[in-house]
Amino acid sequence: MMPYPVIDVKATGEKILRRRLEMGYTVLDVQRYLNLACPQSVYHWQAGRTLPNIDNFYALSVLLGTTVNDLVVERNCL
Repeated sequence: MMPYPVIDVKATGEKILRRRLEMGYTVLDVQRYLNLACPQSVYHWQAGRTLPNIDNFYALSVLLGTTVNDLVVERNCL
């Protein structure tokens, strides 16, 4: 049987941060694009504390010119 796939929240956040910087966007740019009330969510994602909801994950991938699958880092659990 295949191992159950789990998202590595910390590594995924690092990937979001790296891609945002590569694209030249600020946290404020992301906040405005996603129509978030405050930038804290973006900081939490980048720090690996939380993950975006699926709608924000998809919109973020579009903004960053990639796919959700490319942003997600998988960690297999036994």
